[in-house]
Amino acid sequence: MAQGLWLTVKPLAADVLLKRSWAQSIGHGQPQSPWPGLDSAPIAELTVAALDIRQIVLDKASGQALAFAPAHLVETGPIGGNNVAAIAAHKNTHFAFLKNLEPGMEILVRTIDGKLHVYQAGEGQIINTNYEALSASSETAGLVLITCYPFDAISFGSPFRYVVPATKVG
Repeated sequence: MAQGLWLTVKPLAADVLLKRSWAQSIGHGQPQSPWPGLDSAPIAELTVAALDIRQIVLDKASGQALAFAPAHLVETGPIGGNNVAAIAAHKNTHFAFLKNLEPGMEILVRTIDGKLHVYQAGEGQIINTNYEALSASSETAGLVLITCYPFDAISFGSPFRYVVPATKVG
């Protein structure tokens, strides 16, 4: 019974700790770990107001980090830069909203330096990673949101990814 209760309380506690850590990170201008032992720390806050989404983004997409929040793929450019940055999250938790994200919707990303970056969502695409490589290269500044696909699949480990490109505005 205690283990069942912990499974319910753990994500709620993690959310509180992540939000507190994000506030500390903004204040210090450096990522602050939300709790000892987590291999990642907040570097941004992603907001899609049209879908009532506000999420903390962690600095690296390890298996441990993705259990708690969306995370930056470090092999891509920095979030908010003049490049394309990629953020990944699980399809059944943090990025479940991608199935409702429509082209033209505004994505706001506040980075740890306090700057607000505005992106406009493009058309979502399904990629089979057995045949196509995920790419975050482009001549223009942007953001790519990536999750597994299909959204309603019970199984895990599919080679399909749902990818939403977004173009930086302004």
